[in-house]
Amino acid sequence: MTTIQVNDTKLKLIDSLNSLQISKHFCNITVKDIAYHAGISRQAFYLYFKDKYDLLNWSFTLKSDEIVRAYIDSCPWHTVLAQLMETHKKEGIYTKSLVEYAGQNSLAKYMEEYTFNTYYKVLREKYRLSEEKLKDEMFSLKLYSCGSAKMTVSWVFAGMKEPADQIAKHLVKSMNLNFIQYFE
Repeated sequence: MTTIQVNDTKLKLIDSLNSLQISKHFCNITVKDIAYHAGISRQAFYLYFKDKYDLLNWSFTLKSDEIVRAYIDSCPWHTVLAQLMETHKKEGIYTKSLVEYAGQNSLAKYMEEYTFNTYYKVLREKYRLSEEKLKDEMFSLKLYSCGSAKMTVSWVFAGMKEPADQIAKHLVKSMNLNFIQYFE
């Protein structure tokens, strides 16, 4: 989870992007389209986001953080992961066209960063692991985050046919033994 600032203009931009995606493929939507539909100037868009991918990533973070906060204290971790996957699938965040882009601010790369930051924050805040303890495990946490995000992308490319709960259970089981105790 990350700490992000929410304001009305950012939310308008998300709504604008979501509305445009109903009738237009993401790669055909421009910043100008998003800004116009939101009722702001193109220049104002750049006060908030670097590009449309940055907006997409922010939207991903906003929704993901909401889900993690809602489920983390009441459900096993695989349920939190499955809920994340199902929500992003339903809302159209997980589509081949959105995760296949590999350029600057790509969603696939951002998912790796988000995954790492979320696990790190959960381990530090919920389980009170010290900075020193995590320092020794940083490589394995980064490796797991990268693999977890890539497996989620693979699930998307395979058509998301396998139940999200099953994928989520596999992801938890593949954790480093030093971390699995916190996320089983």
